Amino acid sequence: MKWKPEVHYIQLVVKTGFPAAFQSCMIALGGMSVQRLVNSFGSSTMAAYVAANRVDSVAIQVIVSIGTALSVFTGQNIAKNQYDRIREALYKTLGVMVGASIFIASMVLIFRVQLMTLFLDANESGEAIGIGCTYLTIIGVAYVIAGVMQSYQNVIRGAGDVNTCMVAGLTELSGRIVFAYLLSGTLGVTGIWIATPLSWSCGCVIPVIRYYSGKWKHKRLA
Repeated sequence: MKWKPEVHYIQLVVKTGFPAAFQSCMIALGGMSVQRLVNSFGSSTMAAYVAANRVDSVAIQVIVSIGTALSVFTGQNIAKNQYDRIREALYKTLGVMVGASIFIASMVLIFRVQLMTLFLDANESGEAIGIGCTYLTIIGVAYVIAGVMQSYQNVIRGAGDVNTCMVAGLTELSGRIVFAYLLSGTLGVTGIWIATPLSWSCGCVIPVIRYYSGKWKHKRLA
């Protein structure tokens, strides 16, 4: 075994990992900022937000997992310059994403009350359940946007263009905070819920533009 560290690979790990680490830190701070805004609307809204987020975190895993698979596939094929396979995989993934998003959204919308009562008592938290159902309705309809965003972003990430992914993630985060604070002033707590799909739309624009520019093909890891 070679016990001497290879500087090139250390640099590669840092170069690849730092943007993702920085993005994760900023998302955590952004989540705290949005949580503070949610808390200002009272205990029922707080309870609804926590419960609905638990449902959303499970539902969104299907979309995230499909996107991760596309990222791995892209990394495997870009080393061999098989861009046609990557393009074909992207379009097929988009089809799967749209179908999966519609199915997940339908299940969330149909069973949103039952899902909320898994975490909240129907007799004691009726107001919170109603608020949470509104959140799930808005977020469920927007899952298609999340699916498109994850598809393009994971092609870019799989190609090694991690800085673009970081910028897209920070754009999404900034949009969520800005829209939440702006819309909550006129629409109340519903404005905070609407901010999420709007931020997904912001985060979707950058990887889509980057993909069709073709510049991601020159960002491979080495």
